Amino acid sequence: MRLFTIVTVGLMMAPFLSEARAQEVKFRVTVSWVQHEIEPEKRSRATSSTYVITLRNGKSVTEELVRRYGQRAGQVRRGSRQIDLGEETTGRFPTQWKVINEHTLLRVSGRPSHTFAIWIRTDGDRSCTASAEWRLKPGFTAYETWAPKRAVKMIFAEPTERQTSCEVM
Repeated sequence: MRLFTIVTVGLMMAPFLSEARAQEVKFRVTVSWVQHEIEPEKRSRATSSTYVITLRNGKSVTEELVRRYGQRAGQVRRGSRQIDLGEETTGRFPTQWKVINEHTLLRVSGRPSHTFAIWIRTDGDRSCTASAEWRLKPGFTAYETWAPKRAVKMIFAEPTERQTSCEVM
């Protein structure tokens, strides 16, 4: 199952970087949002994810993730993985990285009720911007996730994006 059908036009992000750096391009992206829980409790919680993304030789992506969530963002989850561009990871939440065009990279993760996408756009040889997007799948009217600490399914309304930042490293 493909998360999105997008034609990969090859790694063309190199025009914004020198030839020497085109072999390995690194970004730091932070996305912060508020998740508005509907069930089992009514509450909102801040969540923040920071990704260090390394694009290697236009063929693979390594992502290192630090996610902060919960009351005062005191809980931390860390992870790291490497996948080929265009390939979909297996597991609980399949994820895929795609080059959209010479200035845009997309990370999309499939959840049971929705997809979560991070768009990275370059706008110069040393800068970038990022944005996040949550999109419900057909048949769903609310977002669902698993709350492992409480061991319950959590239902939430449209997340509110608070802030995103992107840095070319």
